Amino acid sequence: GFRKLELKILTEIVEYITHKATCHNCGQVTETGPENRDTIFGPSALALIGSLWYDCRVPLNRISQFISEITEDNYAETAIINGINAISSKLEPIADQYKQQVFNSKYVGIDETGYPVAINGRQLNWIWAFSTNDAVFYEFRDTRGKVELEEVWEPPPEMVIPVVDGWKSYSYFPVIQRCWSHILRVAEDVAKSCSIGKKLSDQLHLLYHDIKRFRQLRPGKSSLKLKEIALNRINDMLAEAK
Repeated sequence: GFRKLELKILTEIVEYITHKATCHNCGQVTETGPENRDTIFGPSALALIGSLWYDCRVPLNRISQFISEITEDNYAETAIINGINAISSKLEPIADQYKQQVFNSKYVGIDETGYPVAINGRQLNWIWAFSTNDAVFYEFRDTRGKVELEEVWEPPPEMVIPVVDGWKSYSYFPVIQRCWSHILRVAEDVAKSCSIGKKLSDQLHLLYHDIKRFRQLRPGKSSLKLKEIALNRINDMLAEAK
């Protein structure tokens, strides 16, 4: 046998909010400013709207249509946008906590990737990802230029070491660590072009595995020997590069 599930969606008006009122005695009109106006949706409705928008990627007009149908009332897209803004405002303090946690870390992985914001796909904005082992946050920006880092991470960070690719905007940081994933990917591309590139790629892959093994070993003769091997590989590669 099996169970049959039925969803019952009940809507209820829980509060009336008046932004404009007229005094019955003197006739004076009192009106709140736009900054005092909150969303018309309660917590459960906001949770549904947030799930449709953020998780399911449902367009605003479809969310508006869906909410209007299940409530048998009319809710314009502007009301849905206000609800999404209310969700963002409520989550902002939590996002700031994660942001500070990342910024206070010694090592931070940073990368940026473009996403289309026009129907033809030709106009790109950029998602900047900042991550550690414990936290991650994203910034949505117009460009991948250094100016975005200057606005997000101000003043210039002295104590953090970003793990990044070779993009020029990361010169904003006094010290950087190159990301091994990007290094090995470039090395593999170079290996396809010539024999010297193949040899360099092999050496870099061996060096990467030596470093991983070194980090797993306890301090002792074995780890010191492995460290010596890794340093010799680096010196050999530098010598060949000259």
